[in-house]
Amino acid sequence: MNEFVSGIINELLTPARTGGETPPRPNYQRDKSKRRPEWENGNKPTGPRDKLAENYAFLRSAALARNIPPPEDAPGLRTKIAAAGNLPWRALMIEQPSEHLARDLKLRLGNADAIGLIKAETAGLAALFAVDEAISVFGLANSIFNCDIERTQNLCFYFADDSVNVRKVVERFARRENFNFYRDGFLVKEKVSNFLSRYMKASARLPLAAREAVDELSLWPELNRYYTENRDCFINFKFVAGALVAQGDEGEILKALARVTGRRDLV
Repeated sequence: MNEFVSGIINELLTPARTGGETPPRPNYQRDKSKRRPEWENGNKPTGPRDKLAENYAFLRSAALARNIPPPEDAPGLRTKIAAAGNLPWRALMIEQPSEHLARDLKLRLGNADAIGLIKAETAGLAALFAVDEAISVFGLANSIFNCDIERTQNLCFYFADDSVNVRKVVERFARRENFNFYRDGFLVKEKVSNFLSRYMKASARLPLAAREAVDELSLWPELNRYYTENRDCFINFKFVAGALVAQGDEGEILKALARVTGRRDLV
């Protein structure tokens, strides 16, 4: 009986019955690896679904990168706003505001029939200069200003006045133009107001010029060279909110600032 059964089994396993080969054993690990996404195996995605996933991952990474604030010790990497017409603020006008709104904004409504709102989440000294110019040109005595001045972030400027005046100010900010403090790419104030003097901790008796978006670390050797070559200079330099600020003789501050910051065309 055993010989009979063994004969049947041997007959079934002969090459004639099995197509010439013994059936291969399944390799479950290899099959699992084949079912993995292509990018896990080190291959570049090629299918439409894989391409969509790749693009989505890129967009997500880009979106995350935009929300990462620049390091505080690298002012040269901050948003560059040294060009007129590219100032990062929003402007809004509210006509016939209620007393409750004025109280929330810490403004005195009185005879004013409009409120202007200027907001910049990340600004620079140019925004501070623009607020200063608006206050002086349009006589905005009824106003509130707040800003993290060292980092020039979260700038808020709220003011109440008659609707004609408020509209002019808001339109000026909304268009981001017609400001008079730019000169050859520098911020210049021949007469420093009490407003600028207070927030910049600058002298109100000397003209002031500044260049934004500079790399503080790389400018220290240039400052040392300038001081060495001009031992009798009457120019004072300091860094404020990612900008190099110079104060001193009106005829020399722009030349000194241009030399230190590499603007050889103005020296």
